[in-house]
Amino acid sequence: MQTSRRSQTSKLWDTEEKQGGVVVSKLVRILGVILIAFSLSSLLVYRLRLGNTLRPSRQSRSTSMLAEETNVVEGQIQTVDPGAHTITLLNDGEEVTLAFDERTSILESGRQVQPASITSGTPATVKYTQRGGRKWARKIELVPAEPPDASDSY
Repeated sequence: MQTSRRSQTSKLWDTEEKQGGVVVSKLVRILGVILIAFSLSSLLVYRLRLGNTLRPSRQSRSTSMLAEETNVVEGQIQTVDPGAHTITLLNDGEEVTLAFDERTSILESGRQVQPASITSGTPATVKYTQRGGRKWARKIELVPAEPPDASDSY
């Protein structure tokens, strides 16, 4: 009886051992799949983040073409409308209307001035960008009237 019991116990033990081996094998496969998936996703995230810094993408090339180009116009101030935020400049007989906003720098002799204090006929140099079909003044430099030369008064 003991031998039959031993053989039954060893058969039972062998079956449990085989089942345990199958469970461990499945567990190792599952962990392997998780490890591979994690590695691939990490590589993808790394490439996406680092890829944008290494080589210019098509999107960045197209936005650089859209960068605003600064133009310069010189002439005499015709009108200033602080309510409409526009200034009209006479340049070689042609009127140029420019819009301005709170970002526009208006300078006279290096000092900031208010748009309402600008008088008609004042010479000016305006740096502007064209956006949305309008010319937006970014910097308006007013040239102060030159004092009469002392030699002309004699």
